[in-house]
Amino acid sequence: MKKAIITILIMSLAGLVFGEWRRDPASDVDKEFLSGNEGLVSGTPPTDNSCWMASASNLLAGAGYGNGGNIQERAEDIYLDMLTWQESINPSNTHGTQDGGWIDTALTWWLSSSNNVWPSNPYTVVNVYGNKSKVPWSNSSGAKDIGNMLRDYKQVGLSISRPRTSPGGSPSGGHAIAAWGDDGSSAQLGSNPDEVIVADSDRDTSGTDFQTYTYDDYTNPNPGGYNEGSGWYFNFSANHWFIKHIATLTPTDNPVDPSDGPTQLVVGSYKIHQDELESATDLHYTAWTDYDILGYNTDIDWHTDNAPVITESSDHVPGLTRSDITADWDLSDNPVPYCNDVTITTEFVLQNWNGVWYDDVYFTYPGGQQTKYLQPPYDSMLGTDIRCDSYDEIPRLLADDFECTEEGIISKIYLWGSWDQDYGEGDPPGNVQKFRLKIFSDDPVGDDPKNPDDDPDNEASKPLEVLWEGSFTDFTTSQYSVVQQEYFWDPFTNSPISWDNRIWQYEIDIPESQAFEQQGSQEEPVVYWLGVSADIDGYSSAKFGWKTTSPENGWNDKAVAWKDTLVKTDEFDFWEDRSSHSYQENGSVSKGAYDCSGDQALRIGYNDSGAFVYLIMNVNPNSEQVKLRYKIPWAGAVAGMIGAELVVDGEYKGNLVSDGCLWQEIMLTNMSGDTADGEIEIKIKDTYPDYDGDIQITSMQAYSIGKDWEPLVYPDNHELVSQPVDMSFAVAGPDNSQGWFMPEFGWNIVTAELDNTDIPDISGGYVLGAFDLFGDEGLLGQYRFVHQYPYTQDPETHTFTIQGGPDSASAPCADFDDVKSPSSYSVGGYFNTQGYDVDFKEFFWLPSGSTTSGTATVDASGQAGGSGSELELDNINAEFTFNYPIECLSVLFGEYGGNINLEVNGVFSNFDNFADINGYTIGGCSIYVTNGHGNDKGSLQIQGTINQFKIGGQELFIDDLCPGCGSGGRTVTAGNFRFGHSYGRPGKQKLWQFSDWMTVSPQQVELSSGEPMDISLNWDGRVPYPASDITPASQMPQAPSCTVYLQGDINEDCSVNLLDLKMLASNWLESTLSQ
Repeated sequence: MKKAIITILIMSLAGLVFGEWRRDPASDVDKEFLSGNEGLVSGTPPTDNSCWMASASNLLAGAGYGNGGNIQERAEDIYLDMLTWQESINPSNTHGTQDGGWIDTALTWWLSSSNNVWPSNPYTVVNVYGNKSKVPWSNSSGAKDIGNMLRDYKQVGLSISRPRTSPGGSPSGGHAIAAWGDDGSSAQLGSNPDEVIVADSDRDTSGTDFQTYTYDDYTNPNPGGYNEGSGWYFNFSANHWFIKHIATLTPTDNPVDPSDGPTQLVVGSYKIHQDELESATDLHYTAWTDYDILGYNTDIDWHTDNAPVITESSDHVPGLTRSDITADWDLSDNPVPYCNDVTITTEFVLQNWNGVWYDDVYFTYPGGQQTKYLQPPYDSMLGTDIRCDSYDEIPRLLADDFECTEEGIISKIYLWGSWDQDYGEGDPPGNVQKFRLKIFSDDPVGDDPKNPDDDPDNEASKPLEVLWEGSFTDFTTSQYSVVQQEYFWDPFTNSPISWDNRIWQYEIDIPESQAFEQQGSQEEPVVYWLGVSADIDGYSSAKFGWKTTSPENGWNDKAVAWKDTLVKTDEFDFWEDRSSHSYQENGSVSKGAYDCSGDQALRIGYNDSGAFVYLIMNVNPNSEQVKLRYKIPWAGAVAGMIGAELVVDGEYKGNLVSDGCLWQEIMLTNMSGDTADGEIEIKIKDTYPDYDGDIQITSMQAYSIGKDWEPLVYPDNHELVSQPVDMSFAVAGPDNSQGWFMPEFGWNIVTAELDNTDIPDISGGYVLGAFDLFGDEGLLGQYRFVHQYPYTQDPETHTFTIQGGPDSASAPCADFDDVKSPSSYSVGGYFNTQGYDVDFKEFFWLPSGSTTSGTATVDASGQAGGSGSELELDNINAEFTFNYPIECLSVLFGEYGGNINLEVNGVFSNFDNFADINGYTIGGCSIYVTNGHGNDKGSLQIQGTINQFKIGGQELFIDDLCPGCGSGGRTVTAGNFRFGHSYGRPGKQKLWQFSDWMTVSPQQVELSSGEPMDISLNWDGRVPYPASDITPASQMPQAPSCTVYLQGDINEDCSVNLLDLKMLASNWLESTLSQ
């Protein structure tokens, strides 16, 4: 019975030393004394000469053979098969074998044995190049050939021996190892590399599975020792060993039979955006295809020294040997911060077809943190820092508002800021010693009937009551970015605008016992204000500012500063308040004929002169400035506006004239002497005869200098002058859920069969393609692929297919194409589409009211973005009965006016535009919206368990309501398809550098639907390949026996001759760029 062998973690390119390339994943089968396995029976292993079997096992696993969850497990499984084979020959061989052997012998035996349960795997060609005697392999390009075969996903084993050690001696010893890489790049090699990377069953150097050796000069090998002639020697020991021969395992690649090759390379990249403020420490994804995976590589462009844990399976296509690879990356040594992209690149080697799919792509986070609200820093030259420290003993406090749509504690706050005149390098001018944070309730614009303590006259919302506060000296500081000449502004002193060149990030953790618990829901959000001030130290001129956010990211009202400003300290109603304020009157004073919104006017003067009123109003003591606001709906001047005289503390301050019921104001300066006692005396008198000095006045307000919240707008000499200011910050709370699952999607390409195979040779031709995914801020990918067509298929006609996850196709979409069109329905009506009942219900307006008089219409109007018939909802709701529960629902919409109703699981929402609810949770489900800003088309995704769904609008069109969503619950559009040709299979680097597109297609497809979209390409004779005189495909012989092609062997017939020169000359100086 087979014994377990320790599974070795698969290393990744991310963990390789810079400047090395290695096939990844790769395996390293070790003998018992290294791996700890006990062979077939327990006991101490005797001499073990099974290196040839270990090497062959690595090659077979590299070709996709073996049983196990990854390449290492498969290689070890094959090795145990070979141990059993050797035991059957000699029962004493229970720990490997005491006899040596050849790699090709082990390969040939295993491929023809019953252990090979994958007979359709094309990796069946075993070749030996070189000598089985102890003579160096005399191939001056051998090192390059080994490297290029590895890059072409061919498997290479090295048979090596040591040179003689004395003048009359002979070469001795023999060993077998598996080649996996070298010191080149991922591109095909044009010259011999300097190094070779191998897996050795006898060595795990420094605890690593793979060893790197340096080649000697081909014509001057083994310096300081004996050599056996030119060849490939390397520093395997002090007496450098040489390669006798290489054993290769390659695919058949029959040029006539498409089912028997050629193997194809597909490369797909997937870019994921890290949009949580907490740094991600893990990345998980599955890449899969609908054809057996022979070989693969998966890598990320984020540096980590940790290897991924890769698991192979056939979960998506159970009938295949291997359809899936799942990768788990531990990024804890270099976590991915907020607002960074990580690109996944996966490469499959397939025998046929050309597809790749991604599924379950997500980050995970160590602290289980959820960002509840975010206004990111304005990382540009228009970004501005508002000073918020008190280093000069001027107390400063800034605040900005934010909306809460779910309950929970705030356990972390992020702030961004800068230092005045920070050059962007070295230490900053100062250090924040303490942050003082406050959370306030909201005082909205105007009177809030729910709150008797609010300011009923405020014209901008502002903080009201302190709900929570804390001081924090323990926080994490990190450099966020370097910028050029951002603004630095101090509104508390109105000093000239300065500059800074660097943004710093501050993460403030709040213990749960001290954390503020926010309230609010999607249906009834709650507005709070975050207040920030800082204690700093540093240079005497150090100044710290809180960074602004961009105008696009600002929310609701302006940020505010708690500073000396004119605050209302008193008000007087001239009709209602005459018993207060030490009021006195004299002469013709009476009820006026005017009122302003119910405020009755008082008339001073009546066709005479001398009348006056007197009152005392409260002000802040020693206030240098006083502002008086008043409403005068009428003045009786005949020859122009003369009005009444205003006297304050015995000094004439001007005349008061009419401006209807609009507020007017007068600013009084140099008032500190008059306000020292906290009062001012006001006298309004008619000093003119007849009607000239008569006025009717309703009310007056007094403002004096005091602390209050002043709304901030950008100052003069700023490019955003007079525009509102909003600050950058984020609040976060605990959340144990993982990151977002990204969509499942994939593609393939089919090449048409040729009716006439009597065509020029097109071997080596490949279709290259690219497309972009967009429509979701978290998905920014550009995707590329490669397709090779067999000799019998048309190089000029291709059908490219792309679609979302196939699981979504199990439930039909409500597309209304099976409903009579046109047809209309009112409240109480219903119809059935695709097996789903649709009932029409009452519609609710904003802010209140409802109607049962609306109409629903099925017609092919083309307003929702789908095809065929769609449903128009005008002041009516449609309730859909699916086969509940469903886990996701996608809807296409066109919305052109009025408000929208949405109900999920009995939770009702009423809003103006779909964009208003993007990112919300309704009825326990997550809402994602593309577009939806009003008068546009877009898509709605509802992710979560859905038991009830209703939707309505006033000019709302909907189509393709699809249970299952088909793309992991996100709306994703593929488009901008580009196609081109390449002669010779490109490596990964060349694939991404390719830009010579021959066909650019504007078509788009919604992956959410799960329906495939085909794009037919026809180049009409534009294939830029050289013609040759090769025989027609129907008469072609089997593929050449050689598997190593010289650099000049253009037609790959194993010889560089005039045919290659003819192919080259036939297109001399021609170009496809103009095509």
